[in-house]
Amino acid sequence: MALAETRGEVIVDLRRRLRLLERLLRDTTQALERRVRGLEATLQKTEAEARDQAYRMHRFYAASLSEVLHSVQRDLEQNPPKVENALARIRQLLDGERPAA
Repeated sequence: MALAETRGEVIVDLRRRLRLLERLLRDTTQALERRVRGLEATLQKTEAEARDQAYRMHRFYAASLSEVLHSVQRDLEQNPPKVENALARIRQLLDGERPAA
């Protein structure tokens, strides 16, 4: 009889532990899912910021190039054309130097 009671107590204890572990698993899974959603949102925000920054840089360089090309065009359209000035600006661009405004 004592053995049956002991077995019953062990079974009750194991069921209690199982419920506790299942609850812990559920809570941990929910916490991880929340963390994943938060990380995905952060990633999306970071990607959007990177796209925006790339777009701004593209616009900046396009505007700068346009400004240099207009300057070269003005030099070449003068009478007499300032070919050396225009070539100097082009060489600066090709050499990676920042042209003087």
